[in-house]
Amino acid sequence: MTTFTPSTNMLQTKYYTAIEAERDRRLAIGTDIDVVGYGWIAVRGLDQDRVTLTELREFLATHPLVPTIAYRDRDNAMHNLTLAQIEDIIYQGGPYALSIYSASFAIKDADPRISDVTNDALWPTPTQRP
Repeated sequence: MTTFTPSTNMLQTKYYTAIEAERDRRLAIGTDIDVVGYGWIAVRGLDQDRVTLTELREFLATHPLVPTIAYRDRDNAMHNLTLAQIEDIIYQGGPYALSIYSASFAIKDADPRISDVTNDALWPTPTQRP
């Protein structure tokens, strides 16, 4: 009878996949941002959200006669935002998303390996509106 022993590469791939899944879960949860001159908006850090915000910024920047544009946030609330407010979301949300990526890199590089990659202590805490 042959016994299957997973290779180091297979175990590493499984470990990295678990870290990346947790990273993506936390990006999807997102954070709350206190937008200057507006108030709190719930945002996510997913690629599609970053692209949407960038496209909204580009549209407003190239259409100066359009003062605001509609934005639907993570919680499905609608907001009419100015260019400055869209930029504020990008400037505040970007560092939060990067901190999640940085945490995932640190977890991947930890030696010895971390047994519970979902431990909240390993990850940045999202801001929550008061």
